[in-house]
Amino acid sequence: MIDSMHLKEIVDRVVFNPMLPSHLESLYVFLETGKWGKVQFFPENPCITVPETVLRKYCLFNLSRKFKGKTEAMKAQ
Repeated sequence: MIDSMHLKEIVDRVVFNPMLPSHLESLYVFLETGKWGKVQFFPENPCITVPETVLRKYCLFNLSRKFKGKTEAMKAQ
């Protein structure tokens, strides 16, 4: 018989979406405490860890918004 007092709560994981406020809140909690907030995420290729995945996707999302339309001009230089 398994003692349910020692079982960890099963965590539902999702794919990180930098457009969702709940995902950003969970990232913020992680950066402040080292533990994820209410939402936890899967690691995704080419990354190995969850923090690496989330931070990469967050950076790419924000950089693509900042440089939208400028990347082609930058390549031409």
